[in-house]
Amino acid sequence: MDDMPGNYDLILSGHIHRAQVLWTQNKTPVIYPGSIERTAFAEKNEEKGFYEININTQREYSFRFIKLNTRPMIDILLEKESYTLNTLKNEILLFVNEIHPDSIIRFKMKNSTNLPLLNVKLLDNIIPPTMNYQISGFREMNV
Repeated sequence: MDDMPGNYDLILSGHIHRAQVLWTQNKTPVIYPGSIERTAFAEKNEEKGFYEININTQREYSFRFIKLNTRPMIDILLEKESYTLNTLKNEILLFVNEIHPDSIIRFKMKNSTNLPLLNVKLLDNIIPPTMNYQISGFREMNV
């Protein structure tokens, strides 16, 4: 921030996914609007939106963050010790029928020996086309 020019009233920037406003030494706001959609589970709990900026003829400005609705990101932990194709399919369907139809799902298989059952062929046949999903092995989740 020390390298930011001091002769600007307002600095706008992009390509930072988290919305934030930082301030230079001269009290100039540097506005990063962030992405308007969550693109990774690291952003699961971040608000998404954009900044509305108003500038009048005296070069006075105001800005405010306007929150957008975002798709829910859901972690589904499949934690049984052993699955068959049918028991796995039924368990996934129970979860999927309870969540928002536009959700982004991250499936995590606790027992990695079951991971080959959790595949695109299975999921593409039971996950609604409005949902997106990814498959992961189990690691302790920060929820």
